[in-house]
Amino acid sequence: MKVKTVTIWFVAAALIVGGSILTVGLRASTESARYKVLEKSGKIEIRQYAEHLVAATSMSGAGGNSSFGRLFR
Repeated sequence: MKVKTVTIWFVAAALIVGGSILTVGLRASTESARYKVLEKSGKIEIRQYAEHLVAATSMSGAGGNSSFGRLFR
């Protein structure tokens, strides 16, 4: 019984550590727009963003993710 409990705890710990590493890696590779902080008041920042290109598409009804696919055609 002791071996089974230790094994379960080991697997749980490995999953938590692995998930944490994966999450940090994904967040580090996420692209974000460049900006300059113009003014700060407590937790609020007034930012000036560099120019960037934005793509948009419209959908009718409850299309779910269908309009997202149009961006890649």
